[in-house]
Amino acid sequence: MKMFTSCKNLTIFNTSFFTVKSIGGKTLLFQFSFNRKIYTSNIKSAKLWVHKHRRHTSPKQTRKLVVRDSNGPTFQKTQSQRSFQPTDKGWMDLKLTAMVNKWVEEDRMKSNGGRAVTYKHIIEIVCKDCNTSRMESTKNIINYSADKHRPMLIIDLKNPNSRRRKRHSPECAAGMTRCCLKRLYVDFKIFNWQHWILMPSGFYANYCTGSCKGHVLPKFHHSSIVQLVISDTSHQNITQCCAPSQLSDLSLLYYDDTGVIILKHLSKLKVEDCMCS
Repeated sequence: MKMFTSCKNLTIFNTSFFTVKSIGGKTLLFQFSFNRKIYTSNIKSAKLWVHKHRRHTSPKQTRKLVVRDSNGPTFQKTQSQRSFQPTDKGWMDLKLTAMVNKWVEEDRMKSNGGRAVTYKHIIEIVCKDCNTSRMESTKNIINYSADKHRPMLIIDLKNPNSRRRKRHSPECAAGMTRCCLKRLYVDFKIFNWQHWILMPSGFYANYCTGSCKGHVLPKFHHSSIVQLVISDTSHQNITQCCAPSQLSDLSLLYYDDTGVIILKHLSKLKVEDCMCS
């Protein structure tokens, strides 16, 4: 089984089931280890995703799932928690950005600029307010045996060293008529997609608009020549379009009809720059 899957900025780290602590059957321990990419990037967000079984026999009383850091001096310190109903089923996320950032910083200090070392980190998942019965033990609430539903840590990276191309077109402003880039945010909730798309919640698709009249942002040498031709009054019927000249990609995290989480890379989805052609 692959321990991690990476797609642009999103990285999924699969857990290895470590052991079960016999604290009334309420606690599970899971182990993670990071790849080198994590240590050379900035972490935008980190979430633990767990898949919950549905329990029809449990009373309708709110329970609480708690994640604790089981490393070093912060052992058993609560890092994140989420309330749920026993009848809930499916994937639940718990935010662990602060804890993962702490792990990465500690690992960097341990390595002290030396050769790459793999450090293991352990988290503790506890069902608070659960009954001590077998049906409500954490082992019977959280799905950890099947690979496709095993808890996973999903980290969104933002690399400060990545260089972006110089933009040619300005962003559209009030009263601007020339070719420009117009910001357009697509919220997946509009299409009711938030139920199957885990990350992101939306993205800036953007679009190009405006006039290409005159010598404005020619994309090719051909575009420059055509603009000169258009300036001749006998060729006013020729027009150019303000169109995308640079697009960027989007990493999409979603789950299918069987509840399997899928990480997919969609190319050329976001307009970053516009030119006339």
